[in-house]
Amino acid sequence: MNPATKILNRVLFALPLIAAIIFHAVALNRWAMSIPAIVMIAALVARERNLTMTSRRTYVAGAIGLIAGLIIPVSNVTSGVLPDILIGVSTSVLICIAVLNVAAEKLPITWISAWTLVALSASVPMTRVVSASLTVFLLVTFLVAAWQIGLLRFRTAAIMQLAGLLAVVALSTLAIAAAARRVDTVMLMSAHAMTINNAMQNATGLSKNITVSSQNSIRLSKRPVLDLSTQSGYLRTHVLDEFNGRQWSTSARLMAQTHSFETLDADNSLTDTLPQQRLEIVFLDDLGDALPAPAGTRRIEHAKSRITGGWILRGAPNSHSVAIFSNAVGQLPTETEPSNDDVLIPEELQSSLGPIAAELTAAAKTNLAKASAIETFFHQNFEYSLQTNLDGDAHPLVIMVQEHRPAYCVYFASAMTVMLRSQGIPARVVSGYAPSEINRLTGRVIVRDRDAHAWVEAWSPEQRRYVALDPTPTASRLQVIDHPEERGIVASIIAAVRSWIQRVYLAATKAPLQLLGVLIASRWSWMVMVIAIAVMIYFRRLRKRNSCFSNVETIKVDPALRRHYDLYVRSLQQAGITPQPWETDEEIIARIANSEAAEFSEAARDFVTFYQASRFGGEEFDENRKWSPIVRHKAESPFGPLPLTS
Repeated sequence: MNPATKILNRVLFALPLIAAIIFHAVALNRWAMSIPAIVMIAALVARERNLTMTSRRTYVAGAIGLIAGLIIPVSNVTSGVLPDILIGVSTSVLICIAVLNVAAEKLPITWISAWTLVALSASVPMTRVVSASLTVFLLVTFLVAAWQIGLLRFRTAAIMQLAGLLAVVALSTLAIAAAARRVDTVMLMSAHAMTINNAMQNATGLSKNITVSSQNSIRLSKRPVLDLSTQSGYLRTHVLDEFNGRQWSTSARLMAQTHSFETLDADNSLTDTLPQQRLEIVFLDDLGDALPAPAGTRRIEHAKSRITGGWILRGAPNSHSVAIFSNAVGQLPTETEPSNDDVLIPEELQSSLGPIAAELTAAAKTNLAKASAIETFFHQNFEYSLQTNLDGDAHPLVIMVQEHRPAYCVYFASAMTVMLRSQGIPARVVSGYAPSEINRLTGRVIVRDRDAHAWVEAWSPEQRRYVALDPTPTASRLQVIDHPEERGIVASIIAAVRSWIQRVYLAATKAPLQLLGVLIASRWSWMVMVIAIAVMIYFRRLRKRNSCFSNVETIKVDPALRRHYDLYVRSLQQAGITPQPWETDEEIIARIANSEAAEFSEAARDFVTFYQASRFGGEEFDENRKWSPIVRHKAESPFGPLPLTS
């Protein structure tokens, strides 16, 4: 093998580890650790030194990695079960031991170290740079692996044909996917147009306006729209602060307001001492520019977002899901005192509902105490219904409150807001989703169309923020909307599997790199991989044991013959010819004839001919027969330089 070919093989051998170290540096900002490691690998590749692995050298490499891990910090870690310090130490030790294996030319251990390094480094947000470096690592690894096993050793014409086939498949896949998405969108729009009327839009979590009329009804839909990683409380989509007597809408004043998470941090509007929670929201349906989020959200990832008036998030997810970080108690940020616009109601409602509200709140001293009293009034005296019949001479809200008629959330929220405003308490209607379908095994929550809801936010001068209250009778509502009772174990498992498949499908079609990063960073993926490798090793050994040598009645291999063949292979290796697993004996001999050891090809052919005659032709093998100068010399000098002739 000429020197250039040897260097090329060593470079290809080390490339996956170099790509993994670069990914580690990009993901965790550890260039101070990665650059010296890459320089060391380059030096080892150039020097052509085969170092022998010993326990002492492994311990020294591990100690160097431990010290480096304690000195060089990691950053950007946002997920995973390992703390920053443990990730830093473990990755540093892994890099040092992997570099040692490069020096010893231990390919399996080096590549396993590279994949493990990527897995430990993937507990970061998948930005474009991180995704690009992960893509480079995967491409390099797969291409080098394909080269190692001979898949890329084709002629130019074959490579061009393969590239053309892959291009056709890729373009066809993209075209079919685009057409499917288009057809799916058209079908969904048609279905919505046929099954959802204006009355339904009055109750949906995405309604920009809410109408209060004498007769109305809503249709329930079990269509899933969101998949949540955990229970979150109310998810807010609209704040409606303007009421003309018949319709709630968002005022121009509120729509003109904008906020930012940076402002929240600067003003400390969301107290850092409050417990924090991370909520992953998977979008199962298109919600336009709505980003449903709990009160108290202070950071969002994987989305281009903005904060509008009332602390409502607008924007679009980068792929199929977003990660929201909020305080676990669901507190909105503090803000300035509301204007008088938040207490305006028509005179008819002031004169009719004002006295009722005053009587209910007579004993209360604070805004929240008064709001709680009115909330309790609705809980104890009303029933939930999907249809409203509020015909009469008075306003529909007046008839509902005075006669205790059943209604749905829009009417309860409207009536309570009007009653609070009649007492001079700033209040507003909020629409969104009230998640309630929890999987008892996984803790994940499915949000459906039927979970669309409306509730109230009342101003608390003591807290300097709006506080959520829900006047809708909860138990009655859950019964009417056909909320599923607690599932059994089997039903929970089926629901969990269905949810998992749906999330994987969305990730594979909309964010394949993000899915790949999650799989690499998941301990379950590595557990499955370890089990799969163990099973493969077991069956490989079983198959090897039961292969052509297993039929002892028809084919018996003399141990001496097998030993001499092993000696033949080792003598070839020491002469610079390394047989590959996919090569036949004839291909090896042809390669010898075209190499610097061409003069030994006849000796090799002599041995192979005799071996095949003894192995497959039934000829008796005589170990003492001097038929092969290769093996005879091998037997005479097993440890010295072994030329192919005596």
